[in-house]
Amino acid sequence: MYRLDCAESGAQEIGFIYTSLLAVLLLSAVTMAVADVLKGNHTFTAQEEVEQVGVRLQQLVEELLAMVRAYPGIDATMSIPAATEEHGVLYTVIGTETGLKVVSKAPVGGRYTADFPLAPATAIEGKVYSSTSYIVVQYDATSQVVTLTAG
Repeated sequence: MYRLDCAESGAQEIGFIYTSLLAVLLLSAVTMAVADVLKGNHTFTAQEEVEQVGVRLQQLVEELLAMVRAYPGIDATMSIPAATEEHGVLYTVIGTETGLKVVSKAPVGGRYTADFPLAPATAIEGKVYSSTSYIVVQYDATSQVVTLTAG
């Protein structure tokens, strides 16, 4: 009888260890799944924020160039408040020869590129970060360049 009790006790201990191990594995799998969902959600938020900033800046530059086309030879300046670190998204705006590019620095993965007619300008120059309070867009008639600066 004594040996039977020991065998049952050993089987119970093995069953307890097995059940505990399954519970730990199940909890770690759920934790990993939730972490992946949250990471994907944060990356999606970064993409949305970058696109919103890019569209606002593209519209601002197009309005500035429309004003320059209407009044040739003028130096024009416009500014908008930067979407400073909304939802924890940090980004960089970069001027290019064909338009502008917005790239998220944290979290990585958000990108927006806009190529549009720049006439009479020849390029957009400068780099602005999300930590600035205003983004200033300036057209210089002599160099025919649109410049992005922090304001």
